[in-house]
Amino acid sequence: MKRITLTTPTTTSQLKKINRPIVDAVEKIVVDHLDKDGAQRVIKLLVALIGEKTLQDLSVSGKSKKKKVRPSHGYLSGYKPIKKFSLEKILIDLHRQADIISKLFGVKPSFDLEWTRKNWENIHKYAERLFLVLKWQSIAPVYAEAVEIVLSKLNEVYGGHFQSYCEGKLGGQYLRQQVLTASTFQKLGEEQNGYDIIVISAQFGLRHRGRSVHRVREVLLDNEFELSVFAVGIMLLTHHDRLKRYNDLWINCAGDGYTSSAGSEFLHALVFRFVGDKLRLGTSSVSGACNSCGSASGFFLKAETCSLRY
Repeated sequence: MKRITLTTPTTTSQLKKINRPIVDAVEKIVVDHLDKDGAQRVIKLLVALIGEKTLQDLSVSGKSKKKKVRPSHGYLSGYKPIKKFSLEKILIDLHRQADIISKLFGVKPSFDLEWTRKNWENIHKYAERLFLVLKWQSIAPVYAEAVEIVLSKLNEVYGGHFQSYCEGKLGGQYLRQQVLTASTFQKLGEEQNGYDIIVISAQFGLRHRGRSVHRVREVLLDNEFELSVFAVGIMLLTHHDRLKRYNDLWINCAGDGYTSSAGSEFLHALVFRFVGDKLRLGTSSVSGACNSCGSASGFFLKAETCSLRY
């Protein structure tokens, strides 16, 4: 293959930014399809482009370009992760959560104690505490109906100060669980002997603060999974102090895909915000990073190797 010598004048600073292997690779492609002058022009443009953009910018997909921004919100209304885990402290808190869930949904206030005692020491370092989440099948025949029930309970707990911008648009044509989320909860339910209330190890958004939902799905650990609007809604019911004012970190529900137009691609996620005097459920683009949001996620209670999934 004939080598084309670049003749474009470049400054020293520009030369430092040029990634020669990329230029070489593209050169092999364009020479086979263009004449010398055409190839030369393409390569000149490539050099100029690399002089302005980093290799990382060029390597990610378009959906990931707005992958992370500087965060601005946090945990400010009283909710705090448990820093030092002890079985006694964990069980006291889990029984508190179970009582709340039982009163709200009419289920037995019981969970798999044996499973919890066996696994509590394997709480992942990124988990903030153990949470209790209902199986959605225990309160409704279809997922969308179970979500609506949880939203009605949020309105009750927040004293009528709740608003859903997705009212009437939470059916299967608008909302669907991510495969990983649905399969993980099914697995956890099977492991925990059929209890209606399931124990999960999770974080409430801080770990993925400032990341787009698309980016979160790219960097999940091998034993990490996204949480759905149903799970996050239950967690808010048992941890009312997590989201009570505007500067509290808003919560992306990356475990669901959402579209406001039936039949369209699921390119949005549901997000809990607190604006004015109300908790609000709205939508956000999965590709847009927001400095006020963080995606909630769960972790398997097993000592597994935690490598990034790409």
